[in-house]
Amino acid sequence: MATLADYGPEARAEAKQVREVVATLHEQLIKWNLVVWTAGNVSQRLHTADLMVIKPSGLRYEYLTPSSMVVCDLDGNVVDGSEAIGEGVV
Repeated sequence: MATLADYGPEARAEAKQVREVVATLHEQLIKWNLVVWTAGNVSQRLHTADLMVIKPSGLRYEYLTPSSMVVCDLDGNVVDGSEAIGEGVV
């Protein structure tokens, strides 16, 4: 299975930036009372590779950080992040 290290430097840099954006957007979900517990998420597809960044399943919003975001391929396979909490993201 591929890992983020298998992708070029542009994709790795974009994944880092998108993780920050997606984590910040999850803060907005809480701020505006758009979610309850762990239900719902924001994801974003990368421009430089067929990858997306998404909130890991089951992790509460107040514990989210950019590094806790999961990077998956478009088939839902985790390429970076914790597979234990990233399973079933698609």
